[in-house]
Amino acid sequence: MVRRNAFLAFVICGIAGVLIDVDHFISYCFVPEWDRHFLHAPLLIASCAVLVGLGAYLGGLLIRQILKRR
Repeated sequence: MVRRNAFLAFVICGIAGVLIDVDHFISYCFVPEWDRHFLHAPLLIASCAVLVGLGAYLGGLLIRQILKRR
């Protein structure tokens, strides 16, 4: 079970690492006058929003578990 989860995390992070650079190919082949990193800022904003949401969700779960024990 642990190996499967670790492998799944490895695959997801690998795919995310490749997808972040897809904008280089798109801008090079289809729209050469655009900046090569035109999707990096929106992806950064989206990933930060996801991380903040996950942090709030997991923090809320942790607080509920602590309050249930008392």
